[in-house]
Amino acid sequence: MSRPLYIAIEGIKGCGKSSLFKAITRYLVSKGRPHHCLRPTAPVSGHVMEWVYRTLRLEHWDGMMEHLYAFRSNWHASQVPKRSPLILGDRSILTSYATRWPGSGHHGAEQHLDRVDRLEHRIPLPDHILFLDVDVDTALSRIAGRPHRDYGLRDEAPSRLAACINAYRQLKYLAGSLGVEHITWHHIDATQPHPIVLQQGIRILEQLTGALE
Repeated sequence: MSRPLYIAIEGIKGCGKSSLFKAITRYLVSKGRPHHCLRPTAPVSGHVMEWVYRTLRLEHWDGMMEHLYAFRSNWHASQVPKRSPLILGDRSILTSYATRWPGSGHHGAEQHLDRVDRLEHRIPLPDHILFLDVDVDTALSRIAGRPHRDYGLRDEAPSRLAACINAYRQLKYLAGSLGVEHITWHHIDATQPHPIVLQQGIRILEQLTGALE
């Protein structure tokens, strides 16, 4: 039995990942296309781990949050049906690679990926990435329009967003030596209006899933 085709949406905060993910999911449902949605960072409702973090307010500690996200990633990956022909992710393990990028050269990158892989050991690498390209200023303007939250703010600073863009570039540039060369990147200009981004995303999706019909 062949494994599912795994397509994930990636990009910095404010690029429109959630909007595109929801729209493509609605499209797949409307077409009656079998698929499984994989949301690695989504809270695991009712689990004691979520209760502990919420009660102790551990979301303010980056080191602790890393372990919560790893727990969520592993849990959600364990729920993927073996017979699902298509997995659609609102992000992937590359999000963890990029947001915690060491910025210390090739050797540091290898050690970094190895550490993340050990933490998030259940989730596979995606086959394809729909990468939403957006500049820092556009991302910041979108983030400013969101409801206020008291967590994750550090990753929304201009310097962190710029560093994340660079991390994705390094991941792609060093793909061969980091063991992620099989991933195919599909870039979409996410500064365009959402309907155009969605149209381009669906076109890529149809090209990739045609053989699954």
